[in-house]
Amino acid sequence: HRLRVRESGRKLHINIHMVVPRYLPLDKVHELEIGMTADLSVALDRPVDFMMHVDPCRPNYCSLCSVQNCPVREKDQTDFSGWTSRSLVVSFTKD
Repeated sequence: HRLRVRESGRKLHINIHMVVPRYLPLDKVHELEIGMTADLSVALDRPVDFMMHVDPCRPNYCSLCSVQNCPVREKDQTDFSGWTSRSLVVSFTKD
């Protein structure tokens, strides 16, 4: 729900706030951050310093959530405009 990017030489410093399922174990959240860092660095062909601030999901986020078969979902998904490694790469490479 928040994204900040700055450049220092060839290196991109990316800070993102993400909402993750509240039942997701911390080691899985850490794996997500490592995977996104690697994906972005490869796709952008430059070093990336990726910092992820994590917020647990709340019922009011259900309509935006793309998690399939969520055990704590309280509302149907009606929209999804979240960030993925792919959407971040596209936004960084646009002229």
